[in-house]
Amino acid sequence: MKKDRMSRREFMKRGAAASAVFSVPMIVPRTVFGADAPGNRVNVGLIGCGNIGNYHKNWLKQYPDTRIVAVCDAFKSRSAAMAEELNTHYGAGDTTKVYDDFREIIAHPDVDAVFIGAHDNWHTPMSIAAARAGKDIYCQKPLTLDLEQAKLLRAAVNANDRVFQFGTQYRSESLFPKMVELVLNGYIGELQRIDVWSRNVLNDTDQYHCPPYGCTDEAPIPDDLNYDLWQGPAPLVPYTLDRCTPWGGYHCPETSLGFLAGCAIHPLGVAQWGNRTDHTSPIRYEGAGKVPEEGIFRTLERWDVLCEYENGVTLHLMDMDTARPVVTEYYPEDLKDGDGVVFHGTEGW
Repeated sequence: MKKDRMSRREFMKRGAAASAVFSVPMIVPRTVFGADAPGNRVNVGLIGCGNIGNYHKNWLKQYPDTRIVAVCDAFKSRSAAMAEELNTHYGAGDTTKVYDDFREIIAHPDVDAVFIGAHDNWHTPMSIAAARAGKDIYCQKPLTLDLEQAKLLRAAVNANDRVFQFGTQYRSESLFPKMVELVLNGYIGELQRIDVWSRNVLNDTDQYHCPPYGCTDEAPIPDDLNYDLWQGPAPLVPYTLDRCTPWGGYHCPETSLGFLAGCAIHPLGVAQWGNRTDHTSPIRYEGAGKVPEEGIFRTLERWDVLCEYENGVTLHLMDMDTARPVVTEYYPEDLKDGDGVVFHGTEGW
């Protein structure tokens, strides 16, 4: 390994810390979004007031020329609590309105842009509706549930001349651009291989009511939850205690693709960037995965995929547990749960 001013150990530790802390978009509102609101202020509507919605809120509160004017969530208590906090933060003047249905935010004439932090199956329909209504959009990952949805979304954004930003935050965190800069400038020699990994359903069992694969017994729908709206364009399934939780919902195939799409997308995006393959993809794939046979979490819990690009670079995509023995061969310290990407070249990694 080549010597540098930051040790490999320190770099790996900082990388693990960065992946554990969610980073929200680096936005300068007046230049990123479209038409200015009166007084040169950008009015934003937040769709989704859970964990990710709160990150959006906290980031936008930093900008005096941006105001969150409307919020909504399928859980009424979440949107009410967020609106109360925002009204206290903004003080006198217009109040942040609470809506039960995201379509009311999209139709609101005073909303210039929307931040979408709803569940995965809603990302494409909400984004397309916002684009058609003339709103600029920031949407969380995964962007869509399949390629055809992605094509429809791109067409809607282009047809309506909207600004669209996708939630791949590793592109803007300070550590990962530095990593890619080193790779692209030949610091590790000629790139040969990339290891990529992400957490799986088994890494978060303390988040579930019925670990490891979620409760199957039907439960009463909380009065606080508009379950029909939460499910949206997904097959109708009974409500259970783990289906609508912050982590559990990511593993239900009716509404999500699992952490392979929800988390692995971050280090995969860095891998594509460092391989100069942002506009293409591997030409060969070989791998295997495991889907749980019990519970409601039926997205991939384990995956081990080897990809080859046209330039000869190989990419090894793994879940967290599959990655540990692979990464331990060159990084013997205990690998913490999270996401990771390592570039290997002819002169080191």
